[in-house]
Amino acid sequence: MNNHFSKSICGQRITKGLVLLAVLAGTGLVGQASLLVQQWQGSNAGWGGLAGVDAAISLRTPTISSVASVIDYTDDPSGFQGEIAGNSPWPLAVSLGQSGTGATANSDFAARISGLLNISVADTYRFRTYSDDGVRLRINGTTVFQDDTYHPEQVNNGSIFLSPGAYLVDLVFFEGGGEASLEFSMAGSTGNFALVGLLPGTSTSPNAVPEPSTYAALVAVAGIGAAAWRRRRSVG
Repeated sequence: MNNHFSKSICGQRITKGLVLLAVLAGTGLVGQASLLVQQWQGSNAGWGGLAGVDAAISLRTPTISSVASVIDYTDDPSGFQGEIAGNSPWPLAVSLGQSGTGATANSDFAARISGLLNISVADTYRFRTYSDDGVRLRINGTTVFQDDTYHPEQVNNGSIFLSPGAYLVDLVFFEGGGEASLEFSMAGSTGNFALVGLLPGTSTSPNAVPEPSTYAALVAVAGIGAAAWRRRRSVG
């Protein structure tokens, strides 16, 4: 790859990241962002289930990468229920200025959410997604649940015992038309569900994942933005 082309591609990725971070800054979440969200635009040929998504992820650069504090996305706020109030549009659609279930960016894509889940209390933790369409959750390489089909919004549940420590979370999702929704939550063995990243006694933090240069650029910009916000607060 020649240097000019490499710089051009890198510039495109950072530009997309800056657009996303500007949106996140408006929500006040930049300083809290700790999960990497990557999206791959589809080609209207179908993904071939999770096997096809895995192949695409291994071979293709993400269309966009962003950071987020929680995972609660939909392209249809009036139709998506999930379990926990509130939701956000998908980053790819935001970056392209699109909205709604008929938008190209919301009709055919795959997503991967990666990060470290920090556990302070040993327990059997329950994980749950509301999704339309398919999804797979792995923690430290162990599959907690897997849904390899296209369908309206439905629930997936799984449990795993976790001792205190940090665990790699790898959540893969694909969308093939109609509503595109994904809510990702967890609970202890005796508590209520909360979005991953917000459950008391747990937290999320970044992890070295594919596209480290893009992620580093996003985190650096987020840190600059958060520092500027703190300075404005102290002056005000």
